Amino acid sequence: MEDFIVVIAIVHVTAAVLQICLFFKLWGMANNVRQLRKKHAYTSNVDYEIGKLCIFGKNDAAKELAFEAYFEVYEDQNDFNNAHAAKKVLKERLERIGEPMPEFFEKINVYGDVDKLYKAGYNIHSTDIPEITTPNLCTDQ
Repeated sequence: MEDFIVVIAIVHVTAAVLQICLFFKLWGMANNVRQLRKKHAYTSNVDYEIGKLCIFGKNDAAKELAFEAYFEVYEDQNDFNNAHAAKKVLKERLERIGEPMPEFFEKINVYGDVDKLYKAGYNIHSTDIPEITTPNLCTDQ
């Protein structure tokens, strides 16, 4: 009888430890969902606002909002994939507005290129921007 009680106690302790692990796993997943929801809500809200500005004929304001949204995404994480994705989304938004992609943004290939261009004295209205020393990794395949 005592052996049976020991086995039951081991099973209960194991179950308790696994429940604690499950609790922390679910807590971490809830935080990830919160971050994803925030990111996607912001993206869809920006697209909605750009569309609304275009309807009212405020293309300059829509273009500025697209640029601001680009820098929000670009600065959010400093990795290549995020910089490339932000550039692609900006190009799509500018096409919907009917504006060309500025040369400044075409020269941005990796995180940190914006700082290099800015320190060299270029801005989004500059033309004849030289190539940056980083290789162009943003080619679509």
